[in-house]
Amino acid sequence: MAAPDIPSELTEVASHFQQNARTPFSRRAATAIVVLSDGTLVPGVRVESASFPLTIPAALNAITTAVASGRKDIVGLYHQGAVPPSTTVLAAGFGLSPAAQGGVWSSPSGMPAPGNVIDPYIRAPEEGTAAAVEAAREVAERAHIPESNFPVGAVLQTESGRWLPGVNVEHPDWASILCAERNALGTAVTFGERSRSMMALCCPKAPGASPCGGCRQLLAELAPGIVVWMDQGASSPLGMTPAELIPLAFSGDSLGS
Repeated sequence: MAAPDIPSELTEVASHFQQNARTPFSRRAATAIVVLSDGTLVPGVRVESASFPLTIPAALNAITTAVASGRKDIVGLYHQGAVPPSTTVLAAGFGLSPAAQGGVWSSPSGMPAPGNVIDPYIRAPEEGTAAAVEAAREVAERAHIPESNFPVGAVLQTESGRWLPGVNVEHPDWASILCAERNALGTAVTFGERSRSMMALCCPKAPGASPCGGCRQLLAELAPGIVVWMDQGASSPLGMTPAELIPLAFSGDSLGS
């Protein structure tokens, strides 16, 4: 018996967002679409880093965008483009198994009819860096942290003035974990937000914490002109540019030449 066709809505949405993929090194664009229990679709594109291991696969980008949007009711996943072997491991961590159709994973209950694409933006915080950090603190409540119980929230302001959330999303396979900062950056790339303005970061259990090395590298590559404002508890937020956070970051300018 032939496998059922992939719904055209999934392939159409994936094709639409694939143009936003950032693949300057491999030139192999890929898109994934997460399907939520009510049919809402959450896209994610491949985002490459000059530090290759820091590349955000399309499926990881889509799943973390869903979680940062407050949606963990993931019932399906569709992948367009070359599928990394890690995708099945990633999908399994969210209760999804390979379906009869190639490039599709679903929950035991199956997938609903595809609906609309998610709106990933959050309400803009009040003016000021302290308000932005407070918004990051609120977003951190959406973190998926079964491994560490250490929530992190980030909010990224785009040049259009809109704000995107990011949270840390953990997985039993630690190679499939994504930090809050990279979550927000990946969502920005997926939705065509190429220019960014500022980011606020909050680790509620550790005020004063700063981005990890991997996030610093991606900030330097994807948002070199922003200021990252970090929660300092009772003190005023501390702002630093990516260049200050990671001097002499690897640019990858000679890669592929």
